[in-house]
Formats: sequence, structure tokens, C-alpha cells
Amino acid sequence: MSKIAFNSTIGDTNTITVSSPVGTANRSLILPDKNGTLAVTSDIVSGLRPTSIKTSGYTALTNELVRVDSTSAPFTVTLPSGPSDGDMVGVLDVVNQCANNAVLMASAGGKTVEGDATGLSVNIAGAYVVLMYNSVMTNWKLQATPNNSSGSGLARSGANTDITSLAPSGGTLTVTGNTLIKTSTGGDGLTFNATSGVLSLANGQIQFPATQVPSAGVNVLDDYEEGTFIATLTASITGPTAPVTSTAYYTKIGRLVAIACAFYAVSTVGSSGNVLITGLPFTNSALMYATGSCGTIALGTAVSTAYITKSESQIRLYNSVTLDAIPMVATTGVYVQCGITYFV
Repeated sequence: MSKIAFNSTIGDTNTITVSSPVGTANRSLILPDKNGTLAVTSDIVSGLRPTSIKTSGYTALTNELVRVDSTSAPFTVTLPSGPSDGDMVGVLDVVNQCANNAVLMASAGGKTVEGDATGLSVNIAGAYVVLMYNSVMTNWKLQATPNNSSGSGLARSGANTDITSLAPSGGTLTVTGNTLIKTSTGGDGLTFNATSGVLSLANGQIQFPATQVPSAGVNVLDDYEEGTFIATLTASITGPTAPVTSTAYYTKIGRLVAIACAFYAVSTVGSSGNVLITGLPFTNSALMYATGSCGTIALGTAVSTAYITKSESQIRLYNSVTLDAIPMVATTGVYVQCGITYFV
């Protein structure tokens, strides 16, 4: 049996005992709390005292890490009604069930949680959430979840709430009130209006990855891209003696691609065959043809149509009346301007 003796008025005959040998390594002991519980440092997680696993409603004490198992049903962990400044309470989902049955960290004693009078609902499997009390604001403040947390999911239960810290990435945020997500520098980022269902971006930008991540969902926008490409005016048999190129423009939204290209006062001397414009940034779908508008000067056709065949990445020009392919005229002062939209 190990013992600790005090060299104070308690006297050498008064001891605190540990039910099992401490072992050879030094270990710190924390004096009993008001309930007479003695804790060792190995029982302390991030400064919070772990509780037994709770499976139903529980009123937390200050500086407790409430371990929860909501397998059977959702329940409430009520926060202390009379906390002191700097007190903390944490909730840890030890069985990864909060996604199925959320645990509500309910406010008490007229206090708020991030400005919300109802509380905060933990609804992500394996979530680890810590709140710290601010006596000036009479508010429990959400702390950044530790890096080893398996998820970060929080649902706001009441009116408008600002969310300033959620970590790590990859979690789910569920909101039922108007919600503002701030940037890392404190500026406004994204606002969700729960009434209208509208997402508003303070800087007006959504960034997609450089490489598309395709989705089969019919209501999912999985790509946006805009840029330039080099379009080449040539012919099906022989191209112009001097290559004719131009910087053209495209915008891609999901599967839809819109392009615009123009060649002004160029020379097609040396070319033969039918008119082609090559270099499109994306290949047309194998499911359908695409047509668009086209204007030309010096190619001998007043009305022309831009046309992309299935599975091709080039534009052919056709006479809009006769539907014949437009032959290239080997001359100078040629103008061609096209706009076409197609699917990939």
C-alpha cells in the first residue's frame, strides 16, 4: 500500500492512500475535490476530469469531460448553472453514436452557449467538444476541438449564432438558425439564412478544385472553370502556309462548356479543304452534336453555322442554307468569329 504523508498540521499519522501500488515512476496527485474524489494525472484529459460513461441525462460539474454513449437514444448534458470564469466542460462521444443520436449541451442558470439560450447539439460520430465559460458575457464559448478529434459537428439550436472555430476539416455543420461562419482573420465569410435557405458569400467566390471530382448527382454542381485556349484556323486537307492562331475563351460549368473565338484579317494562303477550327479545351460528348453561331468574311458564304461532331474537339463550318461544309478560300483579309456551347 502506497501512502502520502503531510508535513503540516495534519500530522504524520494522517495519510492519503492509493488503492494500488504507484510503481517506480513518479506520479502527481491532485487533492480531493468537494466530492472527496482523488485524481491522478493519468486521469486528466486536457485539464478536464473524465466522468463515467453517461447514457442518459446528466448535469455536468465544472471542468468535467463528460464521456457519452447515445447508442440507445439522444439525451441532454446540462451545463453547470453557476460556473466561474474560465470553467470548462467537455463532451466526448466514446462510441461514435452522436451522428445517430445527438447529445445536447444545454445551457442553465440563464447562461448562453455561443449566444444561444438553448445550447449546442453535438451530432457527429466521435465528436470532442469543449466549452469555456466567460463570466463577463455570461456565455459558454466554443473552444477549437483538438486535432485528434475524429470529427467536428455542431448544431445550433436557437436563433442567430456566429460560428468562429470548427476543427478539423471534414465534419458536418447543421444549422437551424441564421448562421455566420467567420474567416480565420475574423472577417465575415459565409452566411446561411435559415428562412430563405440562401447562402451568401462575403467575398462572392466559390473555389472548385483544379481537377474535377465528378458527381453522378443530378442536382450537384461539381465543377466550374474559366480560361483561355489557343484556337487554330486551318483546313481539312492542308493548313495555311503561315499557321493562323488566336487566343480564345471558355467557361465550363459542370458538363456545359461555352467558347468564343475570333480571327481578324488573317491570311489563309496555302490552305485547301474545308474550314476547321481546332484546339478546343474539352472534347464534345459522344451523345450529341453541338451547333452555334458563326460569322465569316471572305469565305464566300453569307450564312454559316458552327458545328461540333460527337467525340471531337474541333469546329466545322457549314452553310446554314445548303448544309454543305464550307470550303476554305486561300486568300487574305479573312474574318471568322464563332460562339458555341456544348456538353462534355
